[in-house]
Amino acid sequence: MTCSICRTPAEKVTARSSSKPANNSSSNSDKFLDIALTSAKFITHRRREFNLPFAAASDILAENFSGSDGVSKSVTISLFLLDGTAGGRIRCTISGRTGVILKIPRKDLSKCNGLDALKSDGVYFLLGEADGRQKIYVGQAGSRKNGKGLLNRLNEYNRDVTKNFWSEAIILTTVDNSFGATEISWLEHKFCNMAIKAGRCEVVDGNKPSPGNITEEKASDIEDYAEFTQLVLSAIGYKIFEPPQKNSSPPAAEADDEIFYLSRKIKRIGRTIAATMTRTPTGYKILAGSEICPIDSDKLSAPLKKLRHSEKISDGRLTEDVEFNSASTAAEFVIGNSANGLQEWRTRDGLPLKNFLGGN
Repeated sequence: MTCSICRTPAEKVTARSSSKPANNSSSNSDKFLDIALTSAKFITHRRREFNLPFAAASDILAENFSGSDGVSKSVTISLFLLDGTAGGRIRCTISGRTGVILKIPRKDLSKCNGLDALKSDGVYFLLGEADGRQKIYVGQAGSRKNGKGLLNRLNEYNRDVTKNFWSEAIILTTVDNSFGATEISWLEHKFCNMAIKAGRCEVVDGNKPSPGNITEEKASDIEDYAEFTQLVLSAIGYKIFEPPQKNSSPPAAEADDEIFYLSRKIKRIGRTIAATMTRTPTGYKILAGSEICPIDSDKLSAPLKKLRHSEKISDGRLTEDVEFNSASTAAEFVIGNSANGLQEWRTRDGLPLKNFLGGN
């Protein structure tokens, strides 16, 4: 039996972005990015610097991937930018398929009342950072009498102070609400185990979910959906279910043109601080010895403030390498204030990170 929500990629990738023609009923938010995914190495450094124009991420690639039949086939994933920017809400679909994946920043949750996909059954991941570690919560939501299954659950967690770590949510559902209790229980169990095994994030689920009872035929279909989900998430920059790659050479062997520098005079302390950073397969790493501004701005998030006053800093210097998802968060950690990492971090020759990555 062929799964209606999955296919597998071919051997070449292209990406293009376009906008619908302007008219009285449309706006700049009607933007699409179609990506023909392939079996190639995923380019991490373009993946989540959302203040880059999306066209600058035209070399987004996927990892090797093939379905249960072992045959690679082409597939086009459409990314609908609901807010007109890559940093906002994104809906991922495949033409002619029923699977839907949504990326929703927590700050944009209030805009989601009209999203039909959030009225369905599904699985969700709450993602964020706290205490210097990436965290994930894997959960599920079934239909409710008020018709707001997934949305209602997300709103509950938005008010839950015990899960205040998350900054964005990933939603897995279908356009025809074809998931039932069996499917979402199995997927919740599957992804919770995968996150634990990958070890990229701390899994904060209190109890390990049960897979429920499922037939072999149904398991095959849902397994395809799980593989499709991994592919899409990897393509848009989330490798939470893939174990980190081990470096084959020590950090000292890194090329000099892969080191970025931040130098900023901080009026609040009356001196200039300096820090260095490298890129990694999963983000950006500030190197030990970097100077850290001792004063926090009110604009910083609580988790980042806490990390800036942890044992990782001694006498105003970082005592060990610290990795972040984005260059902007790395810059904010150093400066103690809001910052555009694409402009703050520069090569030895003074080239901004944005230009180094190919942005305009």
